[in-house]
Amino acid sequence: MLRTATRMRGLLGTHPPLGSIARSRLPTLRPATPLAFPLPNDTPALARQKTTVAADQLDSAHKAETALVDKDDDATSAAVREQIRRAGMMMERVGQESSSVSKKAVVTEFPDLKELLKYVLDTQGVSNFDVTVAGFEKYLQTDAYAKRTRQRKKAKPMPNLLSLFRALSERQLTGHSARAAVAQFLLHHGIMENEKDLQNPDYIVFGRLLTRRLNCGLGYALLSQIKWNSGADQSRSARAKAKARAAGSSRGAQKPEPESLPEGEDGGVYLDRISREELPIVGGPKPFSVALGQSTEPPFTKIFDGGEWYVSRKLDGVRCITYLDFLVPRAGEPWLVDVRFRSRSGKDFTSLENLGKDIRDNIRGFPGLRELVLSDSAVVANDGRRRLVLDGEVCVMRPLTKDEAVKVDHGTAGPLWEDNGLTEDFRATVSQVKKKYDAVRFPAYFLFDVLLWSDFAGASTAERQNFVDRQRHVQELGNWLSRDQEKRGLVRPLLQRRIESPEQLGEMVERAAREGWEGLVLRKDTKYKGSRSSDVLKYKQWQDAEYEVVDIETSVQRLSVNGAYGEYEALAAVIIEHKGHRVAVGSGFTTMQRLQFRRRENIVGKTMTVEYFGESEVPGREGKSLRFPRVKALYEGAREV
Repeated sequence: MLRTATRMRGLLGTHPPLGSIARSRLPTLRPATPLAFPLPNDTPALARQKTTVAADQLDSAHKAETALVDKDDDATSAAVREQIRRAGMMMERVGQESSSVSKKAVVTEFPDLKELLKYVLDTQGVSNFDVTVAGFEKYLQTDAYAKRTRQRKKAKPMPNLLSLFRALSERQLTGHSARAAVAQFLLHHGIMENEKDLQNPDYIVFGRLLTRRLNCGLGYALLSQIKWNSGADQSRSARAKAKARAAGSSRGAQKPEPESLPEGEDGGVYLDRISREELPIVGGPKPFSVALGQSTEPPFTKIFDGGEWYVSRKLDGVRCITYLDFLVPRAGEPWLVDVRFRSRSGKDFTSLENLGKDIRDNIRGFPGLRELVLSDSAVVANDGRRRLVLDGEVCVMRPLTKDEAVKVDHGTAGPLWEDNGLTEDFRATVSQVKKKYDAVRFPAYFLFDVLLWSDFAGASTAERQNFVDRQRHVQELGNWLSRDQEKRGLVRPLLQRRIESPEQLGEMVERAAREGWEGLVLRKDTKYKGSRSSDVLKYKQWQDAEYEVVDIETSVQRLSVNGAYGEYEALAAVIIEHKGHRVAVGSGFTTMQRLQFRRRENIVGKTMTVEYFGESEVPGREGKSLRFPRVKALYEGAREV
């Protein structure tokens, strides 16, 4: 019996007491039967049997508790890795900007990094972390590392970056203890796979934070100038999440007086009897289809064969279709009840909340709005609502660089583009518009078409208008929506110019090339076609297309990481398939991307936009390859913007 009791004490000592488990979790952790402890009058055989059963029950409970702890721990580690990933993304994008204004604009897109950045960059108010990258990497090769690793296995790792840096700065950890804590943090949270994984991009980003040198032109002085979102704005993410769950709809309007509401005998409903939240949300045509252009090249003989053509600047942004839904009372101004944004493939954009608010606030009082809405007899819901469709391009704008500004010259090509000192930032546009829960702060929406719903849906109930007639609505509505704003007006009409001669068009082509535009778009003065057609032609010196990455090539490269050059195994090129033939694309990647994508699983299967100068013949092989291909944008899955 003494041996049995001793064994039980030993077994119980290897597990935490069941009382330490939270009561809310006990139902999943309790043994199926009461613990069978041996009693004094039990026979030795029965005592041993009870001891074995009790030990198994305790072991099962302990494993269940450990599984719950491990699950929480995995979530903590995932949050650490996500924060480091976003910090690396922020550094990369800030480093691509040349002006302080642009750098600050990028940083404001990462409000979740605010406290971390303030602590890391405040070298005057916060003491040094006292651990260098070089010293840490040297420490990993010493016997002291192996010894302290064994000692720290019982210690709990720091839960996040800020806690680790505070412990280092406040000297809670010093010397080898500090380096051991850093190693434990990196390995436990999966930032490094092992002590030799020193080329991991996440580890490189961590090293920049640890040394407090971000190498992207962002310091504490510039950070202090940033106007972070107010408390009300910081709740925007939560509001956007709720709106995303409500089908990505952006709503809001002033409610008309009851006497001006539509009556019910025409198939509608009395609006004062339902709340705004009960109004139905109506989708678009199936399948979703928009007007798309065909590629063209000089000498553009087709456009001089007959008919009138108009030309505009081709913008390097994201196509955006906007639904404006109105309820029209028997008298008075239409009530805008819904604003929705969709990509060219029909996906909802939930990041354009500010654009929706801008439209709702400024469309009020637009002359001729009632007549325009009622010119289409088609309704899109049984409450009698009618819809206008805006077609345009959303762009995030940035200031011109000095070199770009010098090239701006309207010359004799006419006012095809207003010189306001800004140009498109394609990468920033795609990055911000794709977000589900954060609103783009200052999206510029360039209108190039205003359509009745029946025209857009392909079931016209009214006389369809030509392009030049629709342009009158574009210019009037665009100018009205931006009438009180300068430079940062969110809605702007895209300038269109009638093509009168080959010489005039040639001057526009030269200007587009000289000023580095994306290209030109030529539109025929005809009825709207919601498909790819020859009525819309696009000219670009550089073509682009979407491809899936099927393989990669790597090599040892001399790269600058954290300001020092070294030899790294890195991505040399991705492999895509163009018309059935494999093509290597090696240009357009940043240093961090080359390190991140050296592993196949990090990039194979992703979709990317590849920009190229044209097709080329390959000696000794059938088919076409691409001339000067380079990566323009990378997407997580199939392109949705």
